[in-house]
Order: sequence, then structure tokens, then C-alpha cells
Amino acid sequence: MPRKPALGKGLDALLNAPGVDLPEGEQGWAIAEAISTDRIYASSVQPRSELDAESLEELARSIRSQGVMQPVMVRPRAEGGFELIAGERRWRAAQMADLKKVPAVVRDVNDAEAMTLALIENLQREDLNPMDEARALGRLTEEFGLTHEQVAGSVGKSRAAITNILRFLKLEPVVAELLRTGKIDSGHAKILLGVPGTPQVGLARKVARESLTVRALRSLVARRLRPRTRRSEKQSAHADPHLLQLERDLSDELATTVSVRPARGAAKTSRGELVIKYHSIEELNGFIARIGRRNH
Repeated sequence: MPRKPALGKGLDALLNAPGVDLPEGEQGWAIAEAISTDRIYASSVQPRSELDAESLEELARSIRSQGVMQPVMVRPRAEGGFELIAGERRWRAAQMADLKKVPAVVRDVNDAEAMTLALIENLQREDLNPMDEARALGRLTEEFGLTHEQVAGSVGKSRAAITNILRFLKLEPVVAELLRTGKIDSGHAKILLGVPGTPQVGLARKVARESLTVRALRSLVARRLRPRTRRSEKQSAHADPHLLQLERDLSDELATTVSVRPARGAAKTSRGELVIKYHSIEELNGFIARIGRRNH
């Protein structure tokens, strides 16, 4: 029967978990002199969704010249061989460099502990993207039942930080992908969480397209969420519902305020004004460029 996750286990406890019966190394870790690369299998709990091909090739060149300087971390598999816990880049780069063996630390840990250790290594590298971090932390809470406080103790962050990171899981899928790929950053994402649904997507695309700062996005969102004046509410009360929907669709598409105003006394479909609110010449040029692309 598989062991249940040891909930809330701190970092020190994880790093001092029992190893397999191998010679003792530094800090009480069981060190294998070397393990064949073909006896090691990819991790089932790797928090990183993809590895950068260019940096992987660079690491492979370094390994060809200097060897693997830091051991990978693995755990035994019931069906034989070892599963990676941490060090997938080093393992894959070693394979690219045609190394037959790599130095390894063997740990006897369960899935929750393995994921925590993998997450810790990636966090220490400081290049794990926010969405991969949020998804990994989400697995610790959802699959293994850890509370935010327990996760915080395991990965060395505050409970508030864990809660804020996990909020990224509520982003619209398109926005989450922009965050994962670095088209928007965490500061943008925190603001966008306050704008649900389609408008969130439109604003995120605007940030990515125009390289808006967090401050600029905050101002834009504040303007969008500002309550309507009594005058605008009175105008909307008598507006055609189809025109109101068109306003909403255009506002979401351009991520700004758009008004459709029929001329006074004119028939519904005869004439009127389309007003697009902009706050800089650059923003106006962006609207014109987008409209032009749609017409080609």
C-alpha cells in the first residue's frame, strides 16, 4: 500500500527524508556514484511544463566539456529503475551530450514530497514561470490535501504568497497562457483577476500587444470599472439592445470604452456615431492598425 503524503512536512524534514541503502554522502543524503541515464525516467510530478531548447543545448555543451557538476535527484520505481525528482534539465542535457551515467541522489519519498522537492529546486533557480508554479502548488493542495499554510512551510514562502500565487489558476485560459509564456507578468495578472470573462482576455492581449506597464493597466482597468454617470445610464435605458451588445463586443475587442450613438430622431439603422475612447496617440494608432488588419 503506498504511503500517504506527510502533510505539512517542512523543508528540513523533506531534505532529511530517508534514502535507500547506498553510501552516505554530505548532509546525510544517500549518494549513488553514478546511475545509467537509460535507467532514469522522466518525472510524473515535474512542475515545469516545458524546457527551453536553446538553454538545454547550451547546458549539453557545458556537460560535454565539464561533466555533470550537480547530481540529479531520483526515487526508486516499483517496476525498476528510477524516476526523476529534480534535475530534468541536467538529465536531458547529459543524454544530449551522450553521457552514459550521471551522479544521482536517491530519495525514498512519496508523490507529495517528490513534487515539493521538484518545486523547491525550480523556485531556487528563479526561472519557473508563474503559471507552472501556480499549477504545481495547486496540485499540492488539491491532490495531496495540503493547506496553504502547510504548502508555505514546505516551500519556504509565506501563506499569503501561496494564496496569491494560487489565484492565478482562476485566470481565463488565454490569459494564463500569456502569463506562462511571459507575454504578461505577475503584476499584470493580479490586476486582471479583478476583470472576469471576455474583458479580461481583451485587456491581457492589449498588454501583450502594446507592452503596457502595470501602472498603465491599473489605470485602464480603473476607468473600465468606474460606475456610469446618471446621464449615461439614462442614455442606455433608451438604447437599442443590439447596439448595447455591439458596444460591449467592441469594448471587449479593443479593451477600451466604445460608444454607439444613433443620431437624434434618426431611424435605428440610418446614421449615428461610433466613439472610441483613447488616451494616447500610440493607443489610437494601435486601434487603427487592428481595424485595418481585420479588413484585409
